[in-house]
Amino acid sequence: MKKLALLLAVLMLLPLMFACDPKVSEESVKDSSLEESQTTSETVSGEESMIETNYVDEIERHPTTIVKRDDSTYVITTELYDGVFTRTFYKRAWGTWNIGAMSFKPNGGSEITFVAASTDWEYVFRAGKTAGSIAFCGGNHENEKMIDIKFIDGETDEELSLDDKKPVTVDLLKIVENTEIYYNQTPDDVFAKVERIYYYAGNSIYNECNYEIVQNTHFSLSYTAMLPIDKSYGTRIIYELQNGTSREWTSETVESFTYKNFEGPSDKGNAALAVKIFGYKDPRYQFGVEVFTKEDSTDNFKNTSKTFYWDMSKGQNKLYFSRFPDSGTELVKKGEKWNTITKWDFNFVEDAVYEEPEA
Repeated sequence: MKKLALLLAVLMLLPLMFACDPKVSEESVKDSSLEESQTTSETVSGEESMIETNYVDEIERHPTTIVKRDDSTYVITTELYDGVFTRTFYKRAWGTWNIGAMSFKPNGGSEITFVAASTDWEYVFRAGKTAGSIAFCGGNHENEKMIDIKFIDGETDEELSLDDKKPVTVDLLKIVENTEIYYNQTPDDVFAKVERIYYYAGNSIYNECNYEIVQNTHFSLSYTAMLPIDKSYGTRIIYELQNGTSREWTSETVESFTYKNFEGPSDKGNAALAVKIFGYKDPRYQFGVEVFTKEDSTDNFKNTSKTFYWDMSKGQNKLYFSRFPDSGTELVKKGEKWNTITKWDFNFVEDAVYEEPEA
């Protein structure tokens, strides 16, 4: 596991988040930031999970219910913001489990779907045994196999029994999933072993990934964290840049999008570990994404894509935190270990308004 000392600098900047944004209520800062008192430190062995020994204790507990809907879907719900916040955790055809859909149903209102269960929140890597055999591996792109998964009460560390399809409510839901990522269409040729740790509490999802590279592997531009979002609720992004300033970018709307799907522009090159996203349809619904492991998640923003937002299709935009070269490849040696930690927040800001960008 690489040193994580730079995380302290990131956390010190968090109180400044969104201070440059006049369009959105300051309540979003309170809802989407970690407590100022959080700290991090290296573990003695280098093997322990950072989230277990540090800021997991700072996660605000909130009653969260999980129920097994069927053999490929778990539904996770939380009552907040005068409604019910719902997420799914679903099984892909090749056997691994990923974060899925996200929606909210205000009391007395209709359910709003912000994310459909169709693409990644977690990682996906371009990787190959040689520099000439690079392919998408892991996450939504297959080439990954399931080892085991456990659903756990994060407060007591007791494993939950969910097979009877009865709802179970805990103050902190923990999911631990172990997988192996392999080279393109070669399941017996594994190059990475991954432990994923998820925490669901209130309006937040945390995901920690501990990787071990088990053979020399070539990597090119890859993504260590993402957020797909319905375009109507995600046209505006605010990047909190490493130089202490913020930057905004606005995508096309559903109505004005004229590109072919997956041929829209990307706003690239933003050295940001934290962003806020909202849309023109109802800016009160806001989404924060933060990465706490700068080196392992972004390689200190060495590549030119950095953090970017893609005006992806007529119905959806997508956020990416990138790592590895935009062109060419980087060789990662057997035995290297990475630790990445990402947090996704859902917030409701009652007095938020949406101002059209200046021409």
